[in-house]
Amino acid sequence: MSIKPNPQTIFNDLLDRAMDVLGEIDVPDFELKRLERDSDKLASADRTGAYEIRAHVEATRGNFEAADDYYERAIKQSPDFVGVRMRYLVVLAVTDRVGKVREAYRRFENDLKHDPGAVQVLVPLLAAAGWVYTSQRLADSSRKMNVPVPNAFAGAEVAMFTDAQEEDVAEAVGFARSFLRKRGATPSTIEAMVVPYEDGTSALMFQFTLKRSPQETASLEWDLFAALEEHDLVVDRNRSVILALSSDPGSNASHLH
Repeated sequence: MSIKPNPQTIFNDLLDRAMDVLGEIDVPDFELKRLERDSDKLASADRTGAYEIRAHVEATRGNFEAADDYYERAIKQSPDFVGVRMRYLVVLAVTDRVGKVREAYRRFENDLKHDPGAVQVLVPLLAAAGWVYTSQRLADSSRKMNVPVPNAFAGAEVAMFTDAQEEDVAEAVGFARSFLRKRGATPSTIEAMVVPYEDGTSALMFQFTLKRSPQETASLEWDLFAALEEHDLVVDRNRSVILALSSDPGSNASHLH
């Protein structure tokens, strides 16, 4: 008598595989097709789980409209109320869709902000997408309810140090993340910090750590600076946001923290 694997176990295994390839560039299509076949097998026992795996596959391919459609189906049907919403936000973040990150967060905010586990992920995720004030507000409100929250920023409270508009900050971060993705350089981490200027003003600095050699990273940084100059971003012009690249060839690609 054979014992059939639990559908939840199968889903978790497929999700791990789907997350492993989601942040990668040029994933072999045979790997994505194998995930599709395995999600089809899962569908008879766990249709919403199959939708999620399909969403990951389409997001990895860059078919974001199809990925969103699969996640909408999963959100409507999944009994895992918080989990499915959080996984959708993670997919949006990993694929550098910073505008959709805040849009989805605002849509699900009331469902997620009271869940300690969700808050632990959301605070750094929002900050790494450039939504620094949204991240800060969530962290502040959670601490008032005695929910332990990671510090998404190296330095003091963000609101005290910059007058930059949040949309302008997110535009700059989104530009950098899109630029790096197009160059095949997915950051392993994104760290936000407050840095002071000699005149007493301050700026937000976003440091993108790349799994590249120092020479490659330096070349990419010069190219990014040139692209920023051509794009003429508000926060770059008024020096309220600094974008920097650092090299860590041995780091693991994750880029959500």
